[in-house]
Amino acid sequence: MLKTVGNPSIRSGNQTILNGNLVIGTSGKGIDFSANSHSTGMTSELFDDYEEGTWTPGGAGANATGWYTKIGEIVIAYCELKNNSLSITGISGLPFAAGAGDSAIGAFFGRARFAGIFDGVGNEFRIRLLGSEIRFMTNGGLAGDANATVTTAAGGIVQLAITAIYKV
Repeated sequence: MLKTVGNPSIRSGNQTILNGNLVIGTSGKGIDFSANSHSTGMTSELFDDYEEGTWTPGGAGANATGWYTKIGEIVIAYCELKNNSLSITGISGLPFAAGAGDSAIGAFFGRARFAGIFDGVGNEFRIRLLGSEIRFMTNGGLAGDANATVTTAAGGIVQLAITAIYKV
């Protein structure tokens, strides 16, 4: 049995909570893994944040859904859209803004089908994070990346599913 009031108790062996959750009642506190060995460059061994939920991808039309999981500083955000009439340069409303610099690049997985017009200055499709927005880009050659617009043609359809993994 865990001690719940007074001075912290020191116990050895496993502890079992028969009913309920282990609640960390103070912000910035969590589970401390400092007893484990760590590699050079380690900056923290405190697990102090976990969250999951849904988000609404903005600018993506009515048929857009999203969910996310945040573990520490890492966010996994998924969105899916399917629309017959759409013209977008990105999807807004990520549940957390991407960090600056390299953390704003992230890793992306997904599938896309564009039965319409893909308007950009190059042939290579890219996705970048800008704050709380997923931006569509094309390779602009020597000039660098350029904004791209995904637009459906008459009778066309856009289907897009993206999983973004990034640091806040």
